Amino acid sequence: MITSARTWIACALAVSAATACSKSKTAAPTTPPTVAAPTAPDRGGGGREAPASVEAQPDVRPSERAGFGPVYFAFDSALLDAAGRDELAAAADHLGRARARIRVEGHTDDQGTTEYNLALGQQRADAVAAYLRGLGVAAERIDTITYGEERPAAAGVDEDARTRNRRAELVVAP
Repeated sequence: MITSARTWIACALAVSAATACSKSKTAAPTTPPTVAAPTAPDRGGGGREAPASVEAQPDVRPSERAGFGPVYFAFDSALLDAAGRDELAAAADHLGRARARIRVEGHTDDQGTTEYNLALGQQRADAVAAYLRGLGVAAERIDTITYGEERPAAAGVDEDARTRNRRAELVVAP
């Protein structure tokens, strides 16, 4: 009798452990996102997938766009590459003459937790704003905001779509 009770308890513990392991998600990092080099290792998606019932709606507001392309970032990074710096130099030259207010919007792909992506999007927006200030655009003319993964430029979960969603956009403030 004692042996069968122990066997039953052992089986119940094994089933509950297996159930708990199959439902666990990768924990969110406890530290803020790192500003990593483009060769940073992949986090593996943070254990999240887009729900099948919800389709991402591309972010299209052409009337507000500043006329400059987005600045793209490497995975898990807020470092500006040469192409991004060139784009921002052209934007700063135009903004210096136009005196318009600009909003820098930080975006991420769908990998990682919501909190992580909001923080990384803010780091990207802040990096762009700091670079524009360094090029002579007055700080009081620049606002930043993060959207994380909430406003994708491209729908989908393939690498091409994710690459296009890792960006910061310059928007003429209304």
